[in-house]
Amino acid sequence: MLFCVIISLASACTGNFSEINWPNGGLTEEELNRDNNLNGSMVPAMQMMVVPQDDNGSFQHCESLLGDVCGRMLMSNAGGSSGQKWTGDFSCFRYDGPQWLNNPFSSTLRFYTSYISVLKFTKQDPTNSVYAIARILRVATMHRLADMYGPIPYSKIDPSDLDLYIPYDDDDEVYLTMLNELSGAIDDLKDCIDNDRMITIDNFDRIYGGDYTKWLKYANSLMLRLAVRISHVAPEQAREFAEKAVRGGVIESNAESAFLHMVIGRMAQLTSKLYVMAYNYIDTFAAADLLCYMNGYNDPRRAAYFNPVDFDGESVYFGLRAGSGMIRTNIESKVSRPNVNTDDDYPLLTASEVAFLRAECAYMWPGFEERSAEDFYKEGIRLSFEQWNVQGVDSYLECTDGPAAYKDYVGSENGTLDTDVDVEWKADGKELQRIITQKYIAMYPLGHETWCDYRRTGFPEFLPVFSKLPSEYSGQVVLSRVIFSKDEEKNNAVNYNAAKTMLSGPDDFATKLWWAK
Repeated sequence: MLFCVIISLASACTGNFSEINWPNGGLTEEELNRDNNLNGSMVPAMQMMVVPQDDNGSFQHCESLLGDVCGRMLMSNAGGSSGQKWTGDFSCFRYDGPQWLNNPFSSTLRFYTSYISVLKFTKQDPTNSVYAIARILRVATMHRLADMYGPIPYSKIDPSDLDLYIPYDDDDEVYLTMLNELSGAIDDLKDCIDNDRMITIDNFDRIYGGDYTKWLKYANSLMLRLAVRISHVAPEQAREFAEKAVRGGVIESNAESAFLHMVIGRMAQLTSKLYVMAYNYIDTFAAADLLCYMNGYNDPRRAAYFNPVDFDGESVYFGLRAGSGMIRTNIESKVSRPNVNTDDDYPLLTASEVAFLRAECAYMWPGFEERSAEDFYKEGIRLSFEQWNVQGVDSYLECTDGPAAYKDYVGSENGTLDTDVDVEWKADGKELQRIITQKYIAMYPLGHETWCDYRRTGFPEFLPVFSKLPSEYSGQVVLSRVIFSKDEEKNNAVNYNAAKTMLSGPDDFATKLWWAK
């Protein structure tokens, strides 16, 4: 039943463009056939699926309850104590019914609704620049799905003949296929740019406003991200793709960073889903782990990331621990929440992240680039400060203090990170930890990427889960993966059972993915 929803939507959407996020009505048939509307109208729908911004529930299940929590970037107001919204909490390795396993899978696969339409309109012509963008966005979206579950349906999806029962790919096959497809899309897009065959999508592009040179840098940067992801298990292939990415040109300035813009051109205004989670749903709060680092380093980005709270006349940045037993009323009134507005753009891939990726490559592969790991490390921090319009980066780079202990202002859940890693660069055997820790801080609010970094490197150090875990997960810090969709178990049983054999262990939260440490 994998694609039953997608098929029904795809069959409807090809004749229903007028409802694609246009303000005050839609496009007429005449408008659809001019100004590249036919080619461009599906682009924003695909863009909004990378980190879902089209639907509150999709963002909540893919990011707020999962990626943010497992990446210890933000914590949800989930089930730790009585009176909470749910009995489940992924920080405690518990889920609140099968929908918590089903929804990240089904929500992400809705991407194919628009993707299939683009393939139809472009006729999969490699000289069509929109076709190249669609393939890049497919990788940007589906790598996150593979990061969650491991094996997923990917290479065997045939848009011209969609079956309800699609076989899965092993996760190593998924990543290598994605990297090869991304490489091909990059080559095609560059050819379109070099030969001035760029279809105008200015009215539709919520990320770059139709600037294809920035799209090329984004695609190369995405390839660098995935190459680093597999670098511990496929180092030769990873380096080959990483070198091609850097050689082709990656994001180097904040002006080139990829953000999903809430307001652009004629498109309907979106509302930031991070704002909805934090202030409409009151579900999302600062993670204690992140603030241990930021408080210890006296990080001036705290005010850009979070709103302080008051305790006995003292203004502090106070986060929520994984597995906290704090009661709901205290969480909602006494824990810092994101400093976010309704129309704040959402980051997808930033210049700071790329600099840290290059720092890791330079550290991992001496001679990878002329510049050193230290240079890229410092550049990543500087770019993050610039991104958030925060001063004081020079003194921050010289910080020799370690993370702060976690002080529970409400109860007795105090804790300490098992690390003294500081900011100042030095050759002390902690170089990789330092790179990943500062990348963690700079990646805010993209918890998904930090979750991946932790699984593949063991960094950054996190606080242990405060509550008692189920015995089968005792001692584990975050989920290693998400259990397969229960809908797939029921409706696509043959392929689901085959996918389970691709795992290195049982279909649970502990089995590690192919690329994990």
